[in-house]
Amino acid sequence: MRSKSCIAAGLLCGILLAIVGCVTAPKPAADFAQRLMPLELFWNGRDNFTTATAQGEADAKAAGYNFIRIEGYVFANPQSNNVPLKQYWSAKRHDYLLLGKALPKSLEKHAGYQLVRIEGYAYAQPQPDTVPLKRFKQGTRDNFTTATAQGEKDAQAAGYIFQRIEAYVIPAEGNTNVTTQMSLPHPRETTKEPPPANIEMVSAKQIQRWIAQLADPDFSKRENAVNELARHSAAALPALERALKTETDSDRHWWIQSAIQESEENQPKPDEISATPTGSKGLQVSEDCKNGDGFFTVVERDGVRCWEVSKKGFYLYFSASDEFRQKAATVLEIQVEYLDIGTGTIGLDYDSSDKRSPFGQAYEHHSTFIHCTNSGQWRKTRFHLPNARFRGSENCQTDFRFYNGGDDMIIRAVRVWPSRADD
Repeated sequence: MRSKSCIAAGLLCGILLAIVGCVTAPKPAADFAQRLMPLELFWNGRDNFTTATAQGEADAKAAGYNFIRIEGYVFANPQSNNVPLKQYWSAKRHDYLLLGKALPKSLEKHAGYQLVRIEGYAYAQPQPDTVPLKRFKQGTRDNFTTATAQGEKDAQAAGYIFQRIEAYVIPAEGNTNVTTQMSLPHPRETTKEPPPANIEMVSAKQIQRWIAQLADPDFSKRENAVNELARHSAAALPALERALKTETDSDRHWWIQSAIQESEENQPKPDEISATPTGSKGLQVSEDCKNGDGFFTVVERDGVRCWEVSKKGFYLYFSASDEFRQKAATVLEIQVEYLDIGTGTIGLDYDSSDKRSPFGQAYEHHSTFIHCTNSGQWRKTRFHLPNARFRGSENCQTDFRFYNGGDDMIIRAVRVWPSRADD
């Protein structure tokens, strides 16, 4: 008869076999933590990127992707009943694709996806205390691999279509038993690095409503639809391209083309920084200047949070990140989205290299002025800066400011990027 200690050892190995497929002696709990890696989701305003390796995370940051959340946990080394999670990249579509199954021949042939690396290992079949890693697809532009309820909800809201289950992973949330036994790595703090300023999920039905609005008898509504589609360009472009192929009316065809052009223009540029009242990427509105001539409030207009500088106020100050400043780009583009109300003006002062500029070159007055026409529409204006010098020389160590030349100034988004020949 076996001793109680032998029976207990056998039971322990059985439990460990069920969890991680061990084939030899059981490992201590600390070893599991070393072999598990967080599967992290990144986003750059157009493409989702899911990675579990240090190299993948470094590539994401270098390419301007921002961390969103941990989708689950995978193994650093192959276990029993595991499959490799392979990362692919398509230069044609500018899309990362994480697969646990074979790459479809059509994607390899027509979209040119190529293997980048193995990100980790996950279960090929469902195991106790695992969740499916699902792949969703949006038109021909983006693939999105998620293992969380929030990820699936976001995918459906943005018009993504479920493709298949790629593998099964350790869940990131909602399973205390697995977390205790596996000693999972701690999730990073998402509040330190918010999602990109222009990431807003929108339903496929809303996209279709805006496309239908491009034929509205009221031309201001058509213009508004173009602006909204451009704001949600990642979700809107595939739907607009499908609509363009079937549209026979020349007038409506023209408006769809305009929406496509605006949406493509609104795609994030290389090295772009941006800010809205709900998030930022390398660009911040100055809270410190609120105690001086830069007082503003955050309000909501048309369901969107905005910065408001009343007609009794003066400026809205912005500062670029140190990383952006260190690149020392001297030719920049600044785009502002504003609500066209009242009949006042909106101007721009920026930190300049022109020695003739006021106050030690800190306040160059841009020659372009926005003249409001009280249309009630959201509009965009771009300022070309040929002699920028962002060193934090303006009040509160900021780099540029918009000033209110009359009625209330309401701004919902600001983007800055190094100018290129094709801009």
